[in-house]
Amino acid sequence: MKKANDMMLNHSHETEVPKDNLFYSFTNTQAKEIDDKRAVREITYPNGGHYKGECTSDNQKHGFGVFNDGADNIYEGEFKNDKIEGKGIYKTTAGTIYNGEWKNDLQDGMGKETWPDGSYYLGAYIKGLKNGKGFYKWEDGSEYDGQWVNGNIDGYVR
Repeated sequence: MKKANDMMLNHSHETEVPKDNLFYSFTNTQAKEIDDKRAVREITYPNGGHYKGECTSDNQKHGFGVFNDGADNIYEGEFKNDKIEGKGIYKTTAGTIYNGEWKNDLQDGMGKETWPDGSYYLGAYIKGLKNGKGFYKWEDGSEYDGQWVNGNIDGYVR
């Protein structure tokens, strides 16, 4: 077994996903549910970002929606008071995907994050960092099932 701190954890990926391969849209059911609530709006931001979904009367994202940050990273899920809050899926142009719970624009609660190389983490997050019980599997087959503290493994990798 290797102590986790002895292993280099590198998840920077140079791989780019062509922009035209990232599509976001509502399913017919989602679109109907949003349209039935009569609160759906489309908002374009100065940086090229775009939001389509439920809003408050003063155009704050609130309810279900899809947000493109202007760099073609896509979040689809729940918002509260203009923040990502609740359950949702975030997909980056580099191919990383997080599917789980959010609070105050950060991963918070249970979720699964996968990387293009096939490695993944399934477990708890607090304020955007892996914290608590979690399972990580690397591309080479190495695994860790245990505790995380402030984004770092607190144990041994097998």
